[in-house]
Parts: sequence; C-alpha cells; structure tokens
Amino acid sequence: MLSLKPIKSTRRLALSAALLCGATSALTLSALGVVQASQSATAANTGAANTRAAQPRAHAAKKKVLVVHTAGANEVTETTAAIHGSVDGHGSEAFYYFQYGLTTAYEATTTEMSAGAANSPVKVSAELSELTPGTVYHFRAVGKRATSEPVFGVDHTFTTLLAGAKKVGGGSSSKVRAPSVTTGGARPISYSTATLSATINPHGLATSYYFQYGTTASFGSQTLTESAGAGTVPVKVSQSVAGLTLATTYHFRVVATSSASATPVYGQPHVFTTSRLRLRLEFPTKPTAVYGRPFTLNGTLTGTGSAGQAFVLQADPFPYTGTFTQLGEPVVTSSTGGFSIHVPGLRTNTLVRLASTTVPPSYSPSVTVRVAARVTLHVRATRHRGYLLFAGSVEPAKVGQTVLLQLLKPGVLTPVTVGKATVKRGSHFAVVLAISRAGRYRAALNLPSTGAQSSSVSGLVRIRQAAI
Repeated sequence: MLSLKPIKSTRRLALSAALLCGATSALTLSALGVVQASQSATAANTGAANTRAAQPRAHAAKKKVLVVHTAGANEVTETTAAIHGSVDGHGSEAFYYFQYGLTTAYEATTTEMSAGAANSPVKVSAELSELTPGTVYHFRAVGKRATSEPVFGVDHTFTTLLAGAKKVGGGSSSKVRAPSVTTGGARPISYSTATLSATINPHGLATSYYFQYGTTASFGSQTLTESAGAGTVPVKVSQSVAGLTLATTYHFRVVATSSASATPVYGQPHVFTTSRLRLRLEFPTKPTAVYGRPFTLNGTLTGTGSAGQAFVLQADPFPYTGTFTQLGEPVVTSSTGGFSIHVPGLRTNTLVRLASTTVPPSYSPSVTVRVAARVTLHVRATRHRGYLLFAGSVEPAKVGQTVLLQLLKPGVLTPVTVGKATVKRGSHFAVVLAISRAGRYRAALNLPSTGAQSSSVSGLVRIRQAAI
C-alpha cells in the first residue's frame, strides 16, 4: 500500500489558501508515485488579477488563446523528480496541473492549482515522489480556464536513477544523472548514404550511443554502438549509414545508455530525405542524322523517375538559343528507361532533351544530334577510256563548296583523294577524272565543326577494272 507523505507547514498554508478560494485540491495517489507537495506558481500579481476580474468591464474583450508549455525535469533521483512548465493566461485567470505516467496515457495527475491572471508566461512546477527507480516517465503540463477545455503541453520524459547507482567520485546516487541527448541533423546526404549527428552529455559516466533510423517512425534499423566518453560537457557525435533508397524520407534519432539509467535515453526524432539521381540520356552510339531525313532516336533515360514515365522530346536547333520546342508525340519509357522516338527531319545540328509531362516537368541533360549534310555521288563512263565522270549533289548547298573525290584502299584507314569538284548553281557538282585503279570511291564534304551542319560523305561507288 502506498502512503501519503506529510505535507510541510508551508505547503499546508498553500493548500488552505487554495481551499479558501474555492479551488478543489486533492492529492492523487497512484502506484506510479505520489505528488509530494503542491505545485509552486510564480504569480505575484494573482491578487491584483483577481481584483481586476471582479470588476465589471464596459466592453468585454475577446479572450486570447491559453498558451501552455512543458519544460524539463530536474532534481531527478531514484524516486523523486521536479517537473516544470509555463502557462500564459493573457490576463485571464488560468489553472494548471501536470499529467505523468509510464506512457503517454498519463496514469496520474498532480493537484490543480491557480497560475494567476498575468499577461505573460508564468512558470509552474510540481514535485513528484515515490517513483520507481530506473524508469522512464512521460509528463506534460495542462492549463485551463474555469469555463474552457484543457490545453495540453507537449510530452517530455525523464528517467529516474537506478537504485544503488554510485555518483562519480563515490557517495550517494542522488546526484547521478542519465545522459542528456539531442538529435542533430543529417549531412551530407546522397541518394544512398547519409551522416547522422547528435550531441551527448555523459554527465561523468561512461556512455554509449547509437542511431535508430528507418522509413517510418518505428525506425527498424540501427547503427553500431559507439562510445561517447565519460565527460561532463556536451560532445558532438556522428555516424554514417549506407544502403539507403534514393528519393526516400527517413526518420532517425540518437539513443544513449549509461549506468545511471536502466533504460536508454532517446533523442527527439528527426527526418531527412535522400537525394534523387539526375536524369541522363544514354545512347548506344552518338546520335546522328542526315539533313532533312526523318530518323528514329533510340536510347535510355537513367535516373530517378526514368522508368515507365511519359516524356516528350524537345529540341533547340543551331545556333542554340536555349529555347526548346517539342518534337513529335509523347512516348512512355520502358521499365528500364528505354525509349524509341520518331524524329522528323532535322536541318541543323540540334540539342535534344527529354522533358517529363508532369507539372512542373523534369528535364534530362541535353545531347547534341549531329546533322550531316546530304551528299550523293554517281560515276559514269565517258567517251575516253580511263576517264570517268564523277557527279552528284550537296544539300544544303553553297556555291563554291569543294567536294573531295576519294578512293578507299583495302587495309588503309585514310582515304586517298583522287580529285576535287566545285559545287555549282543548283547544288550540283561534276568533274571528269582519269582513273587507273578499280576500287570503292566516295564524295566527301568537310565542314567547320562549329557550323550548322556536320561534315558528310556519300555512299560508296564500286568501280570495276573493266570500266577503266
């Protein structure tokens, strides 16, 4: 059976004063603990506030919302603790009490007391006793007005000391403190890794720590346990985690243990999100096209969100002004990000990129499609044996351009130029050359690498010995 400890004389006076004011005060007994004494409230202006409340007002002002904050706990021993908070009644008389217990169901409450009618936060506190050693307790401050529903502060926790725990340097356990922990941030963060940080004060006892993390508030994973030392000042700690999923939100918190507490001390949960992989276009070969001819662009889109998504092809033609316009209809990438797009004939070297159909859209980096000039070649016999007519066309044509006529020798990488022709009006060229050797011939047009089109060659024409 639990017994109520005697209330000191000063507290009897406080309780008597509360009864005279019509307040109902009762000490709540629980297997979890007993309120050892009534709460103290810093409310020097209580009497004045009550006088003002008694005076009728000509114009009743709208009451402001009651503000309640839960503060920390101190003077924690094996069986006792002092818990704190604040209440701001904004000029109206407010009352407060604390809820506490082993869970956030709060199995016990302290006595309801007046916080006065101040226009600023009033510090309030309560002393708890007959607690269980080495146990985590939840608590929160609760405020209310006489005619309103309660307003609850946030949940805080404290851990009572282990029975018989030794203070650093010997002596009683009443001064032994569990580690103080603060979960920090996560930085740097990549698509698969993150470095988690925290601050820990061991309070003079050898302290170990680890991080819990996972994709939900239940965590599910934890790092290896490491030492935070046995100092008496806060120290910064960090650990890296790997194997994370890209573009995913993770919850994490720091957890510390020492001989001062039978249970771990938990930091507040924080979150971070792994980064996305940038979209990137990949092609089996460098994408090329022939002037004015439609073609099919095959490739793969890699990166976050690349599979099974609808995209459109956008183009920025030479001289690359930065203005992209859509080419063709939207396509959907395969499960591996592959795509095949029919592209209408391009007439200049063109930057292309894929843009998602989402709002806002995401873009792949741009890739240059080199558009080669169109060159044709025909070879005909002439009246003179050993002389052949090389004729063809260039598109787009520029009068005066030089076309090289070349022989490709077996086993020789560099073609041999056997003659030249000049583009005349109408994009055509023609020249008669003395040919003494059979083989494969072509016409080649060399253009500046920074121009609107790329250098090009015609198809091969085979000349047999009998035609020479």
